[in-house]
Amino acid sequence: MDVFTQPSWLGPATMHYCRQSDGAARVKWRAAPLSAAELAGRDSVAFSFPAALGFLSQPKGKFTLKLDAAELLDFDVVVDDAHFEGKSGAALDYACRQANGEDSTGIVTLTVPARLLIVGRAAELEVVGSAANSQRWFGVLLCPDE
Repeated sequence: MDVFTQPSWLGPATMHYCRQSDGAARVKWRAAPLSAAELAGRDSVAFSFPAALGFLSQPKGKFTLKLDAAELLDFDVVVDDAHFEGKSGAALDYACRQANGEDSTGIVTLTVPARLLIVGRAAELEVVGSAANSQRWFGVLLCPDE
């Protein structure tokens, strides 16, 4: 995992990112734990976070999104709104907020079946870049300080 200050619609933001380079590059983070009451009766749960994607002109590979080490779906760099679907009913929606011809920043909403979450336990999310010998990157943005 690498760290960079990424320009975004939020202003300059700290970004933890990985590339589609050697298949070992990854970025991990955790979502807040959900209570039994928050999960009760729900078919799915959505997590939203600011993210960035870039270097569209580089060779195409893929990013694999995992939840608690289980592969959910694959996605790639986009510079516009996008929707990706994957295993176990998971879906990723990307709402682009700022873009140029190479890079974009926006909001990712990951929707997962509630049955994949454990009450009271933080969900560990991970994105792994494929071994594409590419500089394409994905990053999670931390909100800038006020």
